Amino acid sequence: TVGFQPGISIIKRTDADSSWYMYDRLRGDDKAVYPNHNQQENHSSKDQYVDQAFTSDGFTIAQTSSGGNEVNQGDMTSWNWKVDGSVETVTSGHTLSADPTRIADTTRGISIVKFNIGSDTNPTIPHGLGTKPMMIWMRALNEDYNWDIWHWGMGSIGNTAMLNATTEVVNTRTPFTTTEPT
Repeated sequence: TVGFQPGISIIKRTDADSSWYMYDRLRGDDKAVYPNHNQQENHSSKDQYVDQAFTSDGFTIAQTSSGGNEVNQGDMTSWNWKVDGSVETVTSGHTLSADPTRIADTTRGISIVKFNIGSDTNPTIPHGLGTKPMMIWMRALNEDYNWDIWHWGMGSIGNTAMLNATTEVVNTRTPFTTTEPT
């Protein structure tokens, strides 16, 4: 147990070769993304750590295997963030082709937003925090793509890093466009 219901969990087996697994309440705890890879979202029960639902004080470990290793055995570590709030569909205040869904916890300053950019080259993403985000993690769910990261300490929104790479901060990629977040 972690003492609260996580809104986001990152889980890693530490005594065997294994990927990192990230789950969140918005997409559902049966959908993993991999912070150390650029692979698309995994919708299957194969290769999953978290069972059917987060619990009120943490999560359960699934009884599945991954690459011949029983993932529910061995040494594990997890990072968990509490994200209070309800899932909501945002119907205004954005420039996206479809209404995004989100959970916004203004008390903790964290939100999870699922959106489709479509053909918008300078989209407005409604994070719901009421203030400028200090950090942004973004990745495509339906295709193999990098994890784009921005942190206020990097300066301009044009300075980005990739979570799944060892490259330095660059300003030659603009996954977040050139408009500063608000």
